[in-house]
Amino acid sequence: HGQSCQNLLMALGVGFGRDMYGRRIPDSLLTGLGLAECERARERLALEGHPGVDAVVASDLARAIQTAALIYGSEGNGRVYVAPFLRETDIYGFANNVPLSQSAQQQRLDATLYPDTARLVDYKYMAGLEGSKPSWTRFKRFLAEKVLPDLVEKRGPSETEEIPELTIAVVTHSFYIADSEVGAHCRHHYPGLSKPRNTQTFQVEFAWQGRRDSPLELVSAAACEEIHSGTTWNISAGCPVCLKDIGNECRHDWAMVTHSGAKFIRAALAHEAAGGECLVDKCV
Repeated sequence: HGQSCQNLLMALGVGFGRDMYGRRIPDSLLTGLGLAECERARERLALEGHPGVDAVVASDLARAIQTAALIYGSEGNGRVYVAPFLRETDIYGFANNVPLSQSAQQQRLDATLYPDTARLVDYKYMAGLEGSKPSWTRFKRFLAEKVLPDLVEKRGPSETEEIPELTIAVVTHSFYIADSEVGAHCRHHYPGLSKPRNTQTFQVEFAWQGRRDSPLELVSAAACEEIHSGTTWNISAGCPVCLKDIGNECRHDWAMVTHSGAKFIRAALAHEAAGGECLVDKCV
């Protein structure tokens, strides 16, 4: 996914104890930089001629849903399905890694997405699976039992008995990817890093026998292809940013529910008043 409000706040130098615990950003959205990352990814995929997808599946955290809608949201790609088992692995109990209620989350997403894009977000597969813990194995089973059969049925009868080739865009979290078999298969595309870059996109192949009880199996003989290199900002403590880099939603959340956010907002205002350059303007 793109850079989130919490990602940027941490990069600027806050500690875990001060802004990750206690008063924390709940289910954070994307920064202005994160929005620019999504725009860049969407343009790059179109420019390089990558075809549309049969379905878009996103983690149930707002930053992943927002990223999925911004990069892939279109009538041609169908719905953006919110899915269980894909969320960030949370070992510390961060509010940032717990989704808001569906109604509250939808309200926030509706305010940040274009109307035509917002209406593509679909929670139908979350019924009864709210609060499911992250699991790559269970996610693959979920795809095989729920999503893939629905897509085959939607296509209608085939003239042959062959299972149609399906392309699914999956938007999740970088540490989640790194810990999965996809991370191991694609690790050569992010050498020296512990996890993939923001919006970095891989194309991998899985085999499925076409039955709800048949597993998805990674085709290891098929190379992992990088179709978008993603973005790294190299932001560290003291790095000057603009309000445009922070974004409206993050500015609000930083001011309302964090200890340190207000000082970074003041610093951004001072940076702009001095004619400082915005990082988002370098995202080309």
